[in-house]
Amino acid sequence: MTPFFFFDFTLDKSAMPPVVTVPESPCPKVPFEQNNLCPYPIPKTDEIVKDIERAAYQVDTFKFVSDLFECGAIAISNQVDHFNRDEREERYMQIIKTYQPDQQKSLAEIFAKIYALLSSVVYDNGVFNDYLGEIFMRCNLGSKAAGQFFTPYNVSSLMARCLLDSDRLKKKAEKGKIISINDPACGGGGMLIAALDHSGENRTESSSDVYCRALRGDLMGSELEALSHEHQLPQEMDRTVMLFHIVQTENECAYDLLRDITPVQDKDVLLNMDRHTVVLIKEMTDVETIDDLHQFAQALQETLMGETAHQMTVGIGKMRRTIDELRDSYNEARRAIEVGRIFKPEESIYIYSRLILERFLMELPQDISAYYHGLLFNRKNQRLFNEEMLYTIEMFFKKDLNLSDTARQLYIHRNTLVYRLDKVQRQTGLDLRSFDDAITFKILMELKKVSGDKAPRK
Repeated sequence: MTPFFFFDFTLDKSAMPPVVTVPESPCPKVPFEQNNLCPYPIPKTDEIVKDIERAAYQVDTFKFVSDLFECGAIAISNQVDHFNRDEREERYMQIIKTYQPDQQKSLAEIFAKIYALLSSVVYDNGVFNDYLGEIFMRCNLGSKAAGQFFTPYNVSSLMARCLLDSDRLKKKAEKGKIISINDPACGGGGMLIAALDHSGENRTESSSDVYCRALRGDLMGSELEALSHEHQLPQEMDRTVMLFHIVQTENECAYDLLRDITPVQDKDVLLNMDRHTVVLIKEMTDVETIDDLHQFAQALQETLMGETAHQMTVGIGKMRRTIDELRDSYNEARRAIEVGRIFKPEESIYIYSRLILERFLMELPQDISAYYHGLLFNRKNQRLFNEEMLYTIEMFFKKDLNLSDTARQLYIHRNTLVYRLDKVQRQTGLDLRSFDDAITFKILMELKKVSGDKAPRK
């Protein structure tokens, strides 16, 4: 029986369950949405690429990705096709045995995420996406050394526009005729996606469409320059991307909720990225500091809560000068939310430039994070670091290692605080009143948030 992999392919909940009995899915089920054919949360390509990089340790990345898709294909086939099942099962076990248990789990989880991504609608806001191609290239697998040659999606899109007659395709579709496309070098299907995108174009691309495509990386170089000139978009201007994410939407989309309450200046641009995500490209002329952006986001959150009772998470990227650099600010805003939710779940506004330590810790492999976290937080110190002690230490850090301010905040005597810090020093050797030791303790404590389910060392 094929272990690990689980997929619920049926939209009809009365249908027969999968043939294979499997563990609980790594992705919790969520209600179906209009534009979501997958019953699981839709991950981002950034998340998937990061998971692959972490899981493919001591393994050739190309082999890991190849085995990932082969095992996934076998798991799918064995649920719906019983012919040659035993042969496929034998091949599956041959692959799985070459990996450690944690890598085996990662194979299943990553493929489930890819399935969730591909089972979602193939485009967002009318813009098609070559998800597999993006994942493959960002894993540095599209190289001459690896024998892989992929056409950038913007090139495929340009080829489709040059070679395909939209009017002719539209007429064939209206007559119910099949539209066939010959792609002699079909690898990741980027050309087919571009052709599908072009075949459905019956509208004039707006300036908002150009910005959305630029943020996603679908427009680069001369094509972006040409469209920017066509729509008279400012080529150089200090701008920052602010990303607004609203989860608890039912029949409403995030853009509809924010459109009327977001103060937009003349050169600001509000973009509808998907049902839950809105982007504000904010001109920085009248913005003096990053704190001004934080106050702006906070005021918008309060207005949204007061008028719609919806909560919102905000990510803020770094300032960029040119339009082609806005994609970097957009990715930074997304990354800020991803990192901020892990390290600072109590907050809801995350600024990329202020998450330097957190971003660094996120880059560490889980096994290394778990090892160093376990040097301090282990069974020996379990009683020492109880809830009260950890709260005391966190407050001490928030008060910049000030004994008097911390004691007042905790409503305890200064000597009581000194006693607790002395107790930590005696058992761990770290004096938290020392800046160097405080930094060491802080980093080791934060590593818990990125170490996963790894057990602490003795």
